[in-house]
Amino acid sequence: FASRGDRENLKVLLDYLVHRAYPQIQDSDDLPLDFFKALVNKQASLVAKWMSLGFIHGVMNTDNTSAVGLTMDYGPCAFLDETDFGKVFSSIDRQSRYSYRNQPKITQWNLSILAETLLLLYSDRDKKKAIENFKKENHWRE
Repeated sequence: FASRGDRENLKVLLDYLVHRAYPQIQDSDDLPLDFFKALVNKQASLVAKWMSLGFIHGVMNTDNTSAVGLTMDYGPCAFLDETDFGKVFSSIDRQSRYSYRNQPKITQWNLSILAETLLLLYSDRDKKKAIENFKKENHWRE
């Protein structure tokens, strides 16, 4: 959406997601931000649960992160057999981007990419304030 500037279809998708997965925020005055807040909470809870069990999602990039806070596309994943916070389970992850330790950080990064996309839904006049609000919710990277 962002690369094409497809604001109209992004709005359709957001409305659909909210209707199906976040009905409690349907009447929001700032739907993109409230959706983002709800998803940040779901993703943080999901990753905390993974980590409490020693689970490592081996390729948790943006296309493997759910907009409804579910685990998907496990790819190379596993559970830790021993305490090794740097452990990875993807042969292509030579920089430990998706290591056990980095799961919260990569989740935050993935969410920041989503936030950048959601900014399409704001007018130029409202965009600066929206950026600040999204940063507050995700400690958004600069």
